Amino acid sequence: MENAALHVLTENLFGVDLDAQAVEVAKLNFWIRYMTVERDAMRERIRFEKGRSAALNLLPRLVKNFKRGNSLIDDAKVAGDTAFDWEKEFPEIVAQASSLCVSEQSNKPDHTGKMPVPLRCGFDVVIGNPPYERIQVMQAKAPEAAEFLKANYRAAASGNFDIYVCFIERGLELLNANGFFGYICPNKFFQSAYGQETRQLLSESRNVSHLVNFGHLQIFPQATIYTCLLFLHRQPQTAMAFHKVEDLELWRETGQAAQMQVPIELLTPAEWNFVPGASQPLFEKINAQPHKLEEVADIFVGLQTSADEVFIMDYLGETKTTIRLQSKSLGTEWMFEKDLLHPLVSGTDVPAFGPLPQRQFIIFPYKVKGDKAELIDFGEIQKKFRKQRSIC
Repeated sequence: MENAALHVLTENLFGVDLDAQAVEVAKLNFWIRYMTVERDAMRERIRFEKGRSAALNLLPRLVKNFKRGNSLIDDAKVAGDTAFDWEKEFPEIVAQASSLCVSEQSNKPDHTGKMPVPLRCGFDVVIGNPPYERIQVMQAKAPEAAEFLKANYRAAASGNFDIYVCFIERGLELLNANGFFGYICPNKFFQSAYGQETRQLLSESRNVSHLVNFGHLQIFPQATIYTCLLFLHRQPQTAMAFHKVEDLELWRETGQAAQMQVPIELLTPAEWNFVPGASQPLFEKINAQPHKLEEVADIFVGLQTSADEVFIMDYLGETKTTIRLQSKSLGTEWMFEKDLLHPLVSGTDVPAFGPLPQRQFIIFPYKVKGDKAELIDFGEIQKKFRKQRSIC
């Protein structure tokens, strides 16, 4: 009789990854966990089978469970041998889902008057950490794949998107009629223009059950990514639980975070802005104002030097006329006249209601006349700013 652990592993757990090595690592991890759980049973089987000539296969092969493929693209003309057709690769699950969808899916219009979208697949739970890649990067290295996503995914229809929004749409499609979904993904789709289609998709189907927003806190130590935990339920929800994590270690230990219940009607294609806790009344007051900053001011990307390591330096000290700075590019200290520099404030320097630090300066070799800036001739810089020099 097949043991429970083996049944769970072979009949209930499935995975897909574009990286063949990642697939093999997943198998190895599950084998290790399986051996840990079934250690005594495996020892007994080895003892029982000892001396027999036949090969002793203690571990499941898992070739039907963990597969290599492109989760988003099923067209071999676009993705080659990594094209992945979920219905062909996991036919038993789709077959189970077909009867479930016929019996459980409503034939009545939803709250918006639209007929429900047919459920295609039947996983009980979909979890993942999808890749994050802007369309500009994809177009440069895989233009056909980029065009396929724009043509086949609602979340990519605008033409300006990050690939993770396609994974959100695909994950939702793969759920059965009562399925659950959980991703860790960037929170940028809350407010970005490219996230509008995703916000509309989720608001129409009323699938969002829970959001954990990490804000500026960094989950991944090797990369600067602003993330959230997105939980969906295939069944329409009446409210969303929103958690805003302010202390990452405290949240990891206790789950403590500022939280609020958001009526599902407030999740619309418009930007998602939720502020739980003491700041909520102030935010609601600001949000109720008739005019927004974007209506009276131009908001743009900010300073672009094309060589931040050269032009932006860390502040070390100053005299009446000079400033001592640390060059990030050269790793040495330099002295500059103040008139050649401007203090620079980055996004991470701006706290709520707090003083701005004097942390870094930018070399600004321009003359500003009205709304135009003219580059100062290098010879003029050498004559006018004689005190600039390395001091290390």
